Amino acid sequence: MKKILVLLFLFTLIFKIDTHATHIKAGEILAERDASNPNRYTFTIVIYYSIDALNKIPSLIDKLPEIDFGDNTTGIAQFASSGGQVDVGNDTKRGTYKIAYTYSGAGTFKIGFVENNRIANILNMAFTKDGQSFSNSTPFYLENQVTISPFLGRNSTPVLTVPPIDLANKGQIYTHNPGAYDPDGDSMTFELIPPKKDRDLNVDNYVSPADGKFNGETTGGAPATFVIDPKTGQITWDTPGEPGYYNIAIKVNEYRNGRLLGYVIRDMQIEVKNSTNQAPQVSFNTSPCIVANLEYKTDVIGKDPDQSQSIIMNAFGSMFETSPLATFTPLTNPVTNPTTKLFRWTPTCATVQEQPYQALFKVEDNVVSDQRLAVIKNLQMKVLAPAPVIDSVTLVNGNQARIKWKRYNKLCNRECTLEIYRKTCDSTYSYDPCTKASITPTGYELIYQAQASDSIYIDNNLSQGLIRGLKYYYMIIAKFPGPRFGNSIESNIKSLSLNLNIPLITTVSVLSETQIQIRWLKPQDNSLLGSFGYKILRSIDGINFNQIQKFYNINSLVDSNFTDSNLDTKINNYAYKIQFYYGSDTLQTRTSDPKSIIKLVAISKNKSIDLTLSSLFPYQSNKTKIYNANTNLLLDSITNGAKTYTSVGLKNCEEYCYYIEDEGSFCVSGRQSYINRSNIACETPKDVSQNPPVLSYKPNLCSSSNCSTVLNAPYIDTLSWLPGGNGSCLGANVYKLYYAPFSGEKHELLVTVNDTFYVHAKNTSFAGCYYVTSVINGIESTSSNEICIDNDCACFELPNIITPNGDQKNDIFKPFPTPKFVNSVEFRVYNRYGKLIFSKNNDININWDAQDLADGIYYYEADVQMIRVKKSDQTKTVKGWVHVIK
Repeated sequence: MKKILVLLFLFTLIFKIDTHATHIKAGEILAERDASNPNRYTFTIVIYYSIDALNKIPSLIDKLPEIDFGDNTTGIAQFASSGGQVDVGNDTKRGTYKIAYTYSGAGTFKIGFVENNRIANILNMAFTKDGQSFSNSTPFYLENQVTISPFLGRNSTPVLTVPPIDLANKGQIYTHNPGAYDPDGDSMTFELIPPKKDRDLNVDNYVSPADGKFNGETTGGAPATFVIDPKTGQITWDTPGEPGYYNIAIKVNEYRNGRLLGYVIRDMQIEVKNSTNQAPQVSFNTSPCIVANLEYKTDVIGKDPDQSQSIIMNAFGSMFETSPLATFTPLTNPVTNPTTKLFRWTPTCATVQEQPYQALFKVEDNVVSDQRLAVIKNLQMKVLAPAPVIDSVTLVNGNQARIKWKRYNKLCNRECTLEIYRKTCDSTYSYDPCTKASITPTGYELIYQAQASDSIYIDNNLSQGLIRGLKYYYMIIAKFPGPRFGNSIESNIKSLSLNLNIPLITTVSVLSETQIQIRWLKPQDNSLLGSFGYKILRSIDGINFNQIQKFYNINSLVDSNFTDSNLDTKINNYAYKIQFYYGSDTLQTRTSDPKSIIKLVAISKNKSIDLTLSSLFPYQSNKTKIYNANTNLLLDSITNGAKTYTSVGLKNCEEYCYYIEDEGSFCVSGRQSYINRSNIACETPKDVSQNPPVLSYKPNLCSSSNCSTVLNAPYIDTLSWLPGGNGSCLGANVYKLYYAPFSGEKHELLVTVNDTFYVHAKNTSFAGCYYVTSVINGIESTSSNEICIDNDCACFELPNIITPNGDQKNDIFKPFPTPKFVNSVEFRVYNRYGKLIFSKNNDININWDAQDLADGIYYYEADVQMIRVKKSDQTKTVKGWVHVIK
């Protein structure tokens, strides 16, 4: 029965042919995506049949498989136009079928193929307790998966180039490799899984070929092993035991940017022989990386321990399937034992990719086909793009570098990015383009990314200009986009230095809150003669410089220093220039580049302080040391020019002070180091978030009174609150109390106070709802808990007797005691027959005299509107009777 499982964008496809022959040995399904239509695929089903079984039932090979494409659509695959039926030796014929199909949209699709039956007597599956195999009644199942996505681009399944039918010999190490490559350059991993008999169903009783029941042993005498290299797919069986048929399944997964796109499951058969024939050997020189546009070649030596035998040497891999084609000559087979064949391949820039290519060299001994043994060895080669070529690095605009290189698209006609790297003072680096983890040259920083068609870049050091006193080295590396990725060899290195014929300020260091030390190097110009001098210029904004000191009549060029005093380094960001003059202080002068102090700013956080370093002009920083200014103890160091640091583990509400020492260097007469010290910055960590106050109230007179108690305005609500938790180290600046007359209504600001209590006097009632907030440094907290105060003593009670006889005693029917917190009353009186005989709506005291009524019992009903904080409690209906006696 056909089974189809439909999940969101995930479909399982199953193919079946109803037959009961025992004829299938191995196979796989491959998928190739159409280059012009991203939703169209050509599926290739490759099945390896037993020739003996086909001879008994010849029609089996002509049976065409039905394929379910995973969207509830099926199709019948046809024989491939070439190679549809091929005798591959060792009692095996290969059938190749193809079918094309166009999907309606994106999704992830599983494709499966199931057919009865496998060949008989497979040893490591479908066996009974007494060891008898029933593999001839076990279905054969294949599966692959493809993903169609507009965000991922082209996606075809890996291609397997080495046939899945092989021979091994008892007691001899066996190796195999499926020869997989991914046409899209995606990465692959390999794993061994149990063969399948249906979707999500392993064959019965599967065991590894290395299981102890087969009595295999390693060459060292340990229990046999059967493993696969997850990166290369190389299978090693050390060593086969019991002769016979073994089936395994290899799952080849393909990944792009860490995401599993698809896979191919190959079902493979290995027949173990018991003969004296010895497996051949293969060897070659390896090279982990080769360069596009350059020919790579290596001798491959094949030999067989059985010297009388000739050998067959073949090579597999993507370079033998797609352009540019590799060669493996001489092409003739068989060849003498031993023989050397030459592998030659000239990859192009189109083949550059992050994943290595794999060439597989297979050597077989040339004996009868059902006795041949083979060995496979893989050669992994990462193809790198050729190196970019820098023509020149020249100085422009006084302090900028112009890097010029040969247009890379003429050298390598493929889309890529040229990454320009820079280093100062020396050009040494460590760079291994063969490994993905080390594709940035050590010690260099990436400063720009150019296009393949570009040839010039101006380095202005982030608009600050290059720093005089440094030597700059430049390198370019080409990087290629996904899905293939890949990179080039590094370019040649070119350097540039700025002229040092002017003074060079090396140090602007803060000595104290009021003093700064300035050091500078003399101009590097031996042609200067005469009397020399220096002027020191100072600025607090980095723009307007004023002279503060002057040195006259220096007889020879010297390095100098100066201490500037009476300053305020807490506030100002001082900068300096040194003006050198000779002969005359007005006619012949040379002015240094400006330098400023390194300004340290501290920002308070919760239990931490953020430190930020800045300077008006750039420095070459190698290491920055952070010190506790109170103890002068070193706290930490930061490198790579970092400008921020966070001091953690602090106590809130305690002050901490810091300064930094920035260690740098210049490339002048060798490498000269300097240390610049910053100002001292202090701050107190605190939690800027605020926990709101906790509000409460004092019970009022209404809370303890009864209806007979007389209450008069003003009605007092007495509120108080706890400040609430906050780490601001300060009390609240003010508190804001918010009020709403009734529950559920919007609160409005009632009052802003400095105290933690407030007495609210009202004219109508006690009722109202409150919450409070704290305001610290202009930041208002969230609201406190809400307190709603009610008129707990609100009441409206009526008597049940009146005597309207004119004696001025109990002549009027009215509430008693006097109503409290009542807005209105709708009053109605009914006789014993339910007839309305009196009503009144405009008097909460009612004041009914019953003059027109005879003695008797009457019934009343009063709808009372009371003043309560909850509007649902405000309406009250009072019902009762009254006895009228005259």
